[in-house]
Amino acid sequence: MERIVLDSNVLVSAFAMPYGVVGQIFDAWQERRFLLVTSDYIINEIGRILEIKIGLEQDFILHRIEEIYYIAEVVEPAVVNHQNIDENDLPILGTAVAGYAGTIVTGDNVLLKLRTFRGIRIISPRDFLDELNGI
Repeated sequence: MERIVLDSNVLVSAFAMPYGVVGQIFDAWQERRFLLVTSDYIINEIGRILEIKIGLEQDFILHRIEEIYYIAEVVEPAVVNHQNIDENDLPILGTAVAGYAGTIVTGDNVLLKLRTFRGIRIISPRDFLDELNGI
């Protein structure tokens, strides 16, 4: 089964707007079409953004976070460095390295410009969904 890291921006979008591309990716994960590899860093960032920036209810957020812990593989991010990457994005890359992920799915344009990191593909949600659907 393919090991995938969904960047926190993808997961936040899936929780805040469960329809569309990211919602379909989230559904595919729940259907076990790929293995989600994540970290406490990503999960904590999701919770913070959903509560503070989006204003979702705490019970909803806790339910979603429990779901991630139950189904996903949670790893400790490897320490990684890259000159052109924001310090806050390094744990995303580190999660992929530590979790032996083959792909990072992100909407972050800076990460997308890398295209790969240590042999790990970095692609957009649309491209990933197209791959899942065989398009």
